[in-house]
Amino acid sequence: MTRRTAGERRGDARPGGEHAAGQAGGERHAGEQRDDGEQRDGDERRESDERRDGDERRDGEHRVLEGVTLDVPPGRTIAVVGPTGSGKSTLAGLLVRLVDPSDGSVLVDGVDIRSLTRGEAADAAALVFQQPFVFEDSIRDNVTLGRDVPDGDVWAALELAQADDFVRQDDGGLDAVVGERGTTLSGGQRQRLALARALVRRPRLLVLDDATSAVDPQVERRILAGLREAGLPSTVIVVAYRRATIALADEVVYIEDGRIAGRGSHAELMVTSPGYEQLLTAYERDAADRAADGDGGTP
Repeated sequence: MTRRTAGERRGDARPGGEHAAGQAGGERHAGEQRDDGEQRDGDERRESDERRDGDERRDGEHRVLEGVTLDVPPGRTIAVVGPTGSGKSTLAGLLVRLVDPSDGSVLVDGVDIRSLTRGEAADAAALVFQQPFVFEDSIRDNVTLGRDVPDGDVWAALELAQADDFVRQDDGGLDAVVGERGTTLSGGQRQRLALARALVRRPRLLVLDDATSAVDPQVERRILAGLREAGLPSTVIVVAYRRATIALADEVVYIEDGRIAGRGSHAELMVTSPGYEQLLTAYERDAADRAADGDGGTP
């Protein structure tokens, strides 16, 4: 189970998430190192399904999260929804120990996550960002981060992330080299590659911080449905806005001003949480405007 009570102090905010500042810096901090010593990005990180009691990170004068407690049974999918600046990405960072609470603790199977080594914590959880870092390297190495992983497992992760199609279309297959920072891939392809990178580790906790926002909605639905059906040992936390994405979750947690303002099914929150309904309506209106301008999700 994951139970967390958390508070965080407010820092930089970005659309769809907080403390992005430095997402590149955060990814480096959170990232693994390749076997050749090069630091890898932070799409994967730590924490598992357990208990979290905590209070805030200090980035300014105000708490980003306060008094947040979550109990998440293993194997469930939880959607976290909230307006910009509400604390969603801060919550994601605390779950995988990108940051530590100033008070309280994060327990992984009853063990304070701060007592784990970086490698142990990284094996417990994976975090996939909205804008993941992709290296000028082969598809294989971008997924494995230099670890010795059988090709069959790499393909299985790519298939679950709905990324195998564009990889197979390239004559190089797993040996195909992507451009610097993934410039040869679309935004949706980069996100799916990053998801495969997380899935190949079979983490106990998978945190997706708006990590499929650039993916076509139909592909996104296949991804989330596949995660539910794959029998992975993972509890999935999804920071999301799309109604179709949220509807696939077992439960929705609505955060407002750093506190849980509602919790239940999507249908329940549409009735009981006016802010939730207004947020989704505003997002859908914005998405429709962007689609009309040709700025919709990419495959």
